Amino acid sequence: MKVVLIYPRYRTRMAGGLEEPLGTLYIAAVLRAQGHEVRIHDLSFVNDLTAMTADLGDADWIGFSSSSPLFGKALEILRHVKTVAPHVPTVIGGPHATTVPDEALDNGFDYAFLGESETTVAQFTGLFAEGRGHECPGVATKMDGVIRINQRCDFIDDLDALPFPARELLDYTHYPTIGMIASRGCPFNCLYCKPMVDQLFGRKVRHRSATNVVAEMEQAISIVGPKEISFKDGTFTVMSAAWFEEFTSELARRKLKVRWQAN
Repeated sequence: MKVVLIYPRYRTRMAGGLEEPLGTLYIAAVLRAQGHEVRIHDLSFVNDLTAMTADLGDADWIGFSSSSPLFGKALEILRHVKTVAPHVPTVIGGPHATTVPDEALDNGFDYAFLGESETTVAQFTGLFAEGRGHECPGVATKMDGVIRINQRCDFIDDLDALPFPARELLDYTHYPTIGMIASRGCPFNCLYCKPMVDQLFGRKVRHRSATNVVAEMEQAISIVGPKEISFKDGTFTVMSAAWFEEFTSELARRKLKVRWQAN
């Protein structure tokens, strides 16, 4: 199966720092682990859609990831996709689709993924091939004008079981850092972000092992080059002191000298 993934930050002024589409890279890694052909189009640094257009017509489905501030751009790119490849189903995931899947579907997307989507996309590809994508847990779709929202997949307890993000599919030329996430969820209740964090990642904090995180750091640098690592965890210090002792020991064992930063 051929899947095209689009990050629709197209002709958009950057705010709050320039970060790669890490969630999209995770989805790409899961799909590739299943043997699917995946192409990523990060529209952050392009001025026209010519290069992307050539990949759309023979895709089995086309996926988007969008926050709410980017949703208008996602719709702009969706209109282009529907013009070029009207027969190819489209999927949207990310914060906006999780919060208001009905808005995504009413504006032309065929499927919306809800919340943490690695498990969802792994199941979706098999069901989609059988013409039953609408049955997949964690998916919303519109059938005969009626929106159907399926029960979500369980949150992933063992984050170490996930493949590392497919960074080799992304051009890191313009990105100053390598993004990484060591935990999902946050124990605190800040009104600004907590409601969305709970919808995406649940109320329980889950973290990867220090060994797994350092292994990803080593692999990322081998792919991208010697850039600083930027941890995107909401609260990186939620891990225990024992975790950080193992983290520093593993960095030393691998003789990995790298600058890193975190919240």
